[in-house]
Amino acid sequence: MIKIEISEKKHLQSSDLSANQKKCLYAVMQKNGATEMFSYTRFFRDGFKEWELRGIDNIKKDFLKENEVQIMTATDESGDKGYAGVLAFIEQNDKAFYDILGMSRLKLKFIKHMESLGMCTSVVIKRFSELREQDFKAFERKGINAIVKDIEREINENNIV
Repeated sequence: MIKIEISEKKHLQSSDLSANQKKCLYAVMQKNGATEMFSYTRFFRDGFKEWELRGIDNIKKDFLKENEVQIMTATDESGDKGYAGVLAFIEQNDKAFYDILGMSRLKLKFIKHMESLGMCTSVVIKRFSELREQDFKAFERKGINAIVKDIEREINENNIV
């Protein structure tokens, strides 16, 4: 049974996984939108930032939960409450999420939170405020910790040595 342990301060050594296990890691990461080169570099050399480990969707969900009262009572210019923005969040619309933060006066708090997780201010603003078709890749949304569980399951269920 393999257990892959990574954190913001710890990456894998090349010898931690066999060649076949690395192929499995690359395949699972590729299914989630990452290239083999990116995966190798981050898993075995550079490591990941905390936001990458946790995943954008989890971070947004936790942030909404922590600030629920302020978000749900906020109103926009038309007097509408924050409920519409929360519903847009459920649909994973990053711009709507960022807009509801503006209505709630929480943008700066969110930016500082993301900075504490390793994403710089300009990247937070760019990735959340622009409406693009895909602001984040699947592995960024899901989080590396969740993907590691998928990799471990794949390796263990298929007895990859």
